[in-house]
Amino acid sequence: MEGLVHVHDEPYDVAMNSPFYDVAIIGAGIAGVSCALSAADHGLRVVLIEKQKHGAPRARPDWVSARSLAMLADRKVDVKPVVGEPFGGATFHSSDLSQHADTSESEPPAFRVDYTGLVQHLSGDVRSKGVTLLHGTEPETIACGETSVRLTWADREPIEAGFLVQADGAHPSPTAASGEPGAWVAELQLNGLEGPSPHQLHWILGLDEGRTVASWWWEGTLAVIRSSGFGSPDAVRRRLVGCVKQAMEERWLRGQAKIVPENVALRPAPARHALEMDSHVDKRALRIGDAGGFVSRATREGIEPAIRSAFLAAETLSEAAENRTPQDALQKFDVSWRTGMAEDLGSPSAQVPFMLPLIFKNSQMAQRLAATFWYGRQP
Repeated sequence: MEGLVHVHDEPYDVAMNSPFYDVAIIGAGIAGVSCALSAADHGLRVVLIEKQKHGAPRARPDWVSARSLAMLADRKVDVKPVVGEPFGGATFHSSDLSQHADTSESEPPAFRVDYTGLVQHLSGDVRSKGVTLLHGTEPETIACGETSVRLTWADREPIEAGFLVQADGAHPSPTAASGEPGAWVAELQLNGLEGPSPHQLHWILGLDEGRTVASWWWEGTLAVIRSSGFGSPDAVRRRLVGCVKQAMEERWLRGQAKIVPENVALRPAPARHALEMDSHVDKRALRIGDAGGFVSRATREGIEPAIRSAFLAAETLSEAAENRTPQDALQKFDVSWRTGMAEDLGSPSAQVPFMLPLIFKNSQMAQRLAATFWYGRQP
C-alpha cells in the first residue's frame, strides 16, 4: 500500500502516523487465533490483540471434535502435541439418571484437550506466519470509519486497520455482579472420583425442560462436570451441584468429595445464539466465535463453531480487502456462515422431548442423537 514504511517490523502508515494492518482481531482465544491463522494464509497483515497477559494461564479441560482437528489439519496445523485421549462414544442419561443409553463410533468422534494449551499451540503458528501479537492490553477506543478502523490506547500509539474482527468471547451481563440472571457455563473439577464408562462423554438429557445442558467426563482421575444454562450465578451453581450429587447417589460418580457451590467456576456463555442475531456484520467489522453466539445448541460446545466461523470470516475479509466496495463484500459473511453452518448450529431440542422415551429403549434412536452431538446432524 502506498505510503507504508516499516517500523519495529510493523507496517506503518506515514499519513496517519500509526501502524496499519489489513485486519485487527480483538481476542486471542480459539476464534481469534484461528481467524489470524487463516487471514495470514490469505496474505493479509494481521494484528491480534488480547487483554490477558501472556504467560502460563491455568489449564482448562475441554473436548474438541474430530471435525475441528480435521479443519486445522487441512491448513497444515499439527495439533497432535496438545490433543489428549479420544472418546469412544456418548452415554445419554435421563434427567434423574435412572436410565441411560450407550453409543459408540467406529472412529473417535472427539478428543480430550486442554483449551488453554490448544490456544497457546495455535498462537505459535500465528507468530510463524508473521501475525503481530499484543498481549496484556486492550484499546480504550475503537472507531469504525468509512475507510478504516482506528484503535487507540493511552500508553501506546494508535493502530489503523482495514477491518475489525470481534473475537473476545461472551460477555457477562452488566447486572451479573448483582446476581441477576444471565447465560453461564458452570464447571466443577473433582479429583479421585471413579465411575462406569470412563471412555465415554456423558450427557444428561431433559434437565430444566431442556434449557440446561449438563455433561461429564474423566481426565485421568479428574472428573470434569459441566453445565450450561440460564439463571443467576447462585442458581446455576446450585443446579450443577445438584447434578453431581444425583450422579453420586446413582453411582455414576464414585468416591469421596466435598461438593459446595462456591467451588463451581463460572464463565459467561453467549447470551444470544448466532441464529437469533440479525447480523454479524457492522461497519468494517465482523463478530465470530462466542462473541457472535456461534455455539452448538445441542451440546453448547463452542470450539468447532468458533473455528468454522473464523475461517469463513477470513475468506470474507480476503475478498473485502480486494473489493472496491468492501462493505458489500463484508456483508457476504452473513450469507456464508448461514449457508455453511446454520444446520449444524440448529437445535434438535424440539424433537428431543418426543425422542426421550425411545432413546433409552432403541439403540438406533440413541445413535441418531449421538450423530447430532458429534456431527451436527439432525436426529
